[in-house]
Amino acid sequence: MNSDLFNMAMSHCDVIKDDLDAQDEKLMGVHNKIRDYSDGLDFNEKYLQKLKKTANMKKTYCVIFAIGLVFTTAFIVIKIKK
Repeated sequence: MNSDLFNMAMSHCDVIKDDLDAQDEKLMGVHNKIRDYSDGLDFNEKYLQKLKKTANMKKTYCVIFAIGLVFTTAFIVIKIKK
């Protein structure tokens, strides 16, 4: 009787182990997907930072151009009035 109970317990443990192994495989797949998404997000974040730097440079150039245009226009107006 004890050996029958022991065999039943062992078979139950084997079933539990198989279930845990299957869940572990699924979790590893999820873990790999999360890692891939994380890598993609890191790339996107770096790309966005690069775009922000480019946009800031373009804003600076536009401001410099606008200031130059104002001073050039003022200089031309002063020259014409003389």
